[in-house]
Formats: sequence, structure tokens, C-alpha cells
Amino acid sequence: MPPTTGNDNVTTVFSDPKWVAMEDGATLSHKLHSLHQTLRERFSIIDHISVAVYDPQTDDLRTFLDTSASQAALHAYHAKLAESGSLDRLRRTRQSRVIHDLHAYTPFKTHTKRLISSGYRSSFTYPIVLNDEFFGFVFFNSLRIHAFYPHICAQLEPVARLIGMIVVFELRMVRNLVGVTRTTQQIVSRRYSETGAHLDRMSRYAWLITSELAKSRFLSDEYAQHIFMFAPLHDVGKIVVPDHILLKPEALTDEEFDIMKTHTTKGLEMVDNMLSELGLFHMPFIDVLRNIIIAHHEAVDGSGYPNGLQGEEIPLEARIVTVADVFDALTSQRAYKPAWSVDKSIHKLRSLVENRKLDHECVNALIKTLNQVLTIKRRFPEEKFG
Repeated sequence: MPPTTGNDNVTTVFSDPKWVAMEDGATLSHKLHSLHQTLRERFSIIDHISVAVYDPQTDDLRTFLDTSASQAALHAYHAKLAESGSLDRLRRTRQSRVIHDLHAYTPFKTHTKRLISSGYRSSFTYPIVLNDEFFGFVFFNSLRIHAFYPHICAQLEPVARLIGMIVVFELRMVRNLVGVTRTTQQIVSRRYSETGAHLDRMSRYAWLITSELAKSRFLSDEYAQHIFMFAPLHDVGKIVVPDHILLKPEALTDEEFDIMKTHTTKGLEMVDNMLSELGLFHMPFIDVLRNIIIAHHEAVDGSGYPNGLQGEEIPLEARIVTVADVFDALTSQRAYKPAWSVDKSIHKLRSLVENRKLDHECVNALIKTLNQVLTIKRRFPEEKFG
């Protein structure tokens, strides 16, 4: 059963100046670390806090925030919620859960094994639910067994609720921005062969690439989630491209291509206007969105547009989205071409790396996650084209 709530002492956590003074522009990771530091002063048993978010389209539960100093716990982790046993029951029942000894807990799922390998012995799990919509979980973990007694859980539950509300608020802010922008983009998509399925696939390919790169580049799960959310907006500027250019079946003239290239700068102008109108320029990771829009046609050798950036000058998020987008374009049917096989598409990606058009790390990351890529491709089949 869920622990009881209602302990006024927990309000001291919310009034702590280290927590309240966090700037609006601070990332959720920074806010969670600040809250963890505050909680540790009152509850020394709390050694780790993490948040996982849920993707209902794929049934994936993905790590989003994590306060561990290393990546050993649940960093860059994702799993099917339906296959997770007790967590899926928590989603359905909306109940919290205490595990007093992880070593004695069965069955041993991958996430449990990773927690144990990091030294954690007990846990308290709280589902994030708002207006009956399930968003994910907040996890509190301890290096001690039997750390989460009922009176501790009673004090942690409103903290978990607060964390959940902050996460939902940011996710909904991003979703609102993405929704407004994608509505605009759908007008464009109906004019040429890009479909919603293409955007669903390539955004998830981008997440896989980012999560693979995280192992060597120490990228946060929060960064990966924002790339996933922002990737579908990369071509929003194509709304300004005239039909006779956007829909032209043969090669563009130099003059026409110059007009086509303006979709990057025009797209950035459009999004900046939306951010200004909605008052969202303070949002953490907003530059990830802006970089994806302006730089997803830059090339490693400097031959891309609009700014001729080279190598590491190109923001990593743009390099990631470019590889995800190119791979999906190659493996998808278009009005002007049939879908290429996966093998042929991988060969093409490698040749683009050799010719210094695509980032080699991003391409290698995609190839390393190919089994998961193919699962996504099957999950989101092509519609009319793409």
C-alpha cells in the first residue's frame, strides 16, 4: 500500500534557500541535485534520486534525471514497461513501492541488477501521475537495507510529488512548443513526402545515437530527452519554400537551391519568434532546439550550409539529428525514389563519413544500436511516403 502522507516537517525542504533560489533557467538536473543535497541534510539514507519518463507510443521507460556521480546506475537506460513486472503494476495501480532489500527482491530485472551493481540496497518508487496521465517514476535509493520506513516515506511522498510536478511542467512546456511548431510543420509535410512516421522514427534514432554517445562523452539523459523532443522540428523552416521548388522532382538550379537553403535561417527566425511570444527563451536546453534547426545541413568538411561550419564547430545535437535524418531518408520510400535496404543505407552512411560529410561518431553510434533502430522502424511503418 502507498505510505501515508501528511508531515508538516517536509515543508522545510521546500523553503531551503539552496532549493528555492534556483534560477528559472537552471536545468532539471541542477534542480534535482540541489534538492538531493537539501534532502541529504535531513535524510542521510537517501544516496540517489532518479526520474524515468514514459513514451506511450513505444512503451519505453527512459531515464531522464539522475543524481549519481557516476554513470553506473541507470544512466542512458530504457526498457519496455510492460516487461518490467512490478513497475508496470505501479503504473496501473498508481501506487508507490518500497523494496527493503534489493538483493532479496525477485525477479531480477536489468534495472535492479544495475542498482545492485552500484551498491544500492533499498528503494522507494513513486509514480508520476497528473490528471490521470502517467508520466514516469521518481526513484529514491539508499546504500542501506530497510532505509525507507513508513514515516520516512510519508515525508518523501510530497517531495516526490513536487519533483513529478516540475518534470511534468517542463515536459508540457516543451510539448506545447513542439505541438505549436509541429502544427505549422504539418502544413509543410502535406506539401511533400515527409510524414509523421518519419519524424517519429528519426527522433527515436536520434535518442539512440545520443544514448550511445553518452557512454564516452558523458552526456546527460536530460540532454538526450531534449534531442528526442526537438529533433522533429528540424525542417520547420521549409514552410517558407515555394511549392515549385519544394516539390520539384528533378535537380534544383543553383538559384532554386539557394532558396531551399534559407529554410534553416527562416526556421530559426520562426522558432525564435514563437519562443519570444510564448516567453520560453528561459527554458533550459532551448539552444539544443535552435542548433538543430540552424545547423542540421552543416557538413563535417565545411561544405554545408548556412554557415559552412566544420567538424566540432557543428553542435553535437545537429550532427546527431543529421545522421538520424539521413538514415531514415535513405531507408524510406520517397516520391522520387524507392526505399533503400538497410545494408545499402549503412554503406552509404559510411561513404559519407569517408567523404567527411557526416560525423563518424554519430554514424558508428547508429550502427551499434542497429537492432533497436530496426525495432523502431517496424514500430513506425511508412505511411504514404516516408
